[in-house]
Amino acid sequence: MNPLVSIVVPVYNGERYIDDCMKRLLEQTYAPLEILLVDDGSGDSSGGICDRYAAAVSHVRVIHQENGGPSRARNTGIAHAQGKYLMFTDVDDLLQADAVEKNVRIAEENDADVLMFGFWYYDVANDRKVTRPMKTSFCGSREEFFRDCLVETVETEVINAPWNKVFRREFLREQNLAFDPQIRIYEDLYFSLQAVSRAHKIAVNPKLFYQYNVQTQGTQLNSYDPRFFDNITKIYHYAMDFCREFPEHEEQEMAFCRVYSGLGLTFLKQLSCRRGIDDSERKEIVRRICREQDFLEAVRKSGLQGKRRLLYLLLKTQSTRWIIALYRSWNGIQQRCF
Repeated sequence: MNPLVSIVVPVYNGERYIDDCMKRLLEQTYAPLEILLVDDGSGDSSGGICDRYAAAVSHVRVIHQENGGPSRARNTGIAHAQGKYLMFTDVDDLLQADAVEKNVRIAEENDADVLMFGFWYYDVANDRKVTRPMKTSFCGSREEFFRDCLVETVETEVINAPWNKVFRREFLREQNLAFDPQIRIYEDLYFSLQAVSRAHKIAVNPKLFYQYNVQTQGTQLNSYDPRFFDNITKIYHYAMDFCREFPEHEEQEMAFCRVYSGLGLTFLKQLSCRRGIDDSERKEIVRRICREQDFLEAVRKSGLQGKRRLLYLLLKTQSTRWIIALYRSWNGIQQRCF
């Protein structure tokens, strides 16, 4: 007999997407399922749409709560889930109809605490599909995963999110794993890293089952958040602690160095070019980043060619004004933005 599987769907102002999302969930070839719609204080008609699905479909439940962000919504879902296995879906994304069946079967057969499966990005504005598929199927211990598979999951971003994973619910409970509401940027990666670092058995299915819809338009400059650098630094430190539990970890550390340096330099670009930030605040944040020795070391290890070499020298010498000026120059932004 198949074990019950709970699918948690955080919903916040998702009235445009709920029907498409639910169509895919109700088409799943697996049973028994429970679908938990967590209405996170939506200001549109999302709550009413969720209620209509719950009234019409016996295995759909709705939980209404005050707005607290995606981490609190997912934690609410974890707390209310009853299934042996737990999955997550974002309301504006799409899950393939056989995703639960194919992946829960692998998790069950291999007694996996965590299973990861492949996904693709869909650029809605440009009608474009982008894939970074894994090549490796895997099932084994935490130690074997670290040695044989971790780097590929980092490089393909398969490790990043909760929505392309199957979690054994009892494992999450035993480990007291939950999303950290204090981390509002890359909270997905932090949760996934915690789960992988504590799991006894891990499985990876490289086949693609999840469509992550990129809904926002515009450049990365529009997504500036002042907490970004502190959050990715905390995640990087956790990743380094995980890597150093193993005697041989240089390749795995390098994978996380590349992620940290890439994200950190992206944040510097956002910070330097974003309009509406007080100039003294901008310089102080850049100065603080220059003093983060782990970040400088990650940039150095990740390779210093072209612009990165110049940026590294400016970071090392704490040349705050030059860092800002260079990013503005590279992006064609004049000094009037100060």
